[in-house]
Amino acid sequence: MSAILALLLKPQVLGGLAVGLLVLFAGVQTARISSLKSDLIDPATKQQWSAEEKRDSTALKVANINLATCTQNTDTLTASLDRQNAAVAALQAQSLSATARANKAAQQALIATENASKLARQVLQPSADHSCQAAEALINRSLP
Repeated sequence: MSAILALLLKPQVLGGLAVGLLVLFAGVQTARISSLKSDLIDPATKQQWSAEEKRDSTALKVANINLATCTQNTDTLTASLDRQNAAVAALQAQSLSATARANKAAQQALIATENASKLARQVLQPSADHSCQAAEALINRSLP
C-alpha cells in the first residue's frame, strides 16, 4: 500500500493527474457553454431568443401606443357624452318650464273666457227699464 502511495506522490504522476483534471474541467466547461448557447435559440422558430425579444419589444411599444390612443379617445368620448347629457338635461328643464308656463297661460285664458262669457250673458239678459244703462255700466266696468 505504501508502494502505491509512494508512486502517486511522485511529481510526474501528480503533474499528470493535474493535467488530466484540467482537461476534464475544460471539457465540462465546453459542454456547459455549448448547452448555454443552444438555450439561446428557440427550438420552435430556430431563431435566437434576443431577436424574438426585439420583435416582441417592438410589438409591445406599438400596443402601448395603441392603448394610449384608445384611452385618450375614451376620455374624449366620455367628455362629449357628459356635455351631451348636460345639454339634454337643460333642454328637459327648459321644456318643463315652457310647459308649465303654457299650462298657466291656458288656465288664465280659460278664466278670462269664462269671465267674458259671464259678462256677455249679463249684458244680454233683459233687465228692468234701464237695460241699456245697465249694459253700458257693465261695459265701462270691464274696460281697463
